Amino acid sequence: MNHQVGIDSIDILIVVDTPENLRLLSVMLSKQGYQVRKAINGQMAFTAVQALKPDLILLDIMMPELDGYEVCRQLKTNPETADIPVIFLSALDDPFDKVQAFRVGGADYITKPFQLEEVLARAQHQYL
Repeated sequence: MNHQVGIDSIDILIVVDTPENLRLLSVMLSKQGYQVRKAINGQMAFTAVQALKPDLILLDIMMPELDGYEVCRQLKTNPETADIPVIFLSALDDPFDKVQAFRVGGADYITKPFQLEEVLARAQHQYL
């Protein structure tokens, strides 16, 4: 990981199917200087990753069609995307769900309703 990277050159892909959460995260991270891209489902996430590999992915678990676990599993089995850190965002706060997130390759886990300061701190932690 490059420790000299400036925030303005960090590309974050947000994959959330709730428009309000997508907007809130996008605005918050953009205001902090991050480059932000958005996807509303797993298939759009794969398309976005193929177009330009992000530095970090914020990924919801409960989405239609492909859930976040499956999206992360597929990213981690592809050598070209395996090194992208994935932070899960979820309303699921059962220990089983958190353990599952780490088993499929997640770097971190944030429980909804999320605090904006926590999301920022955890995103920044990936680049310390």
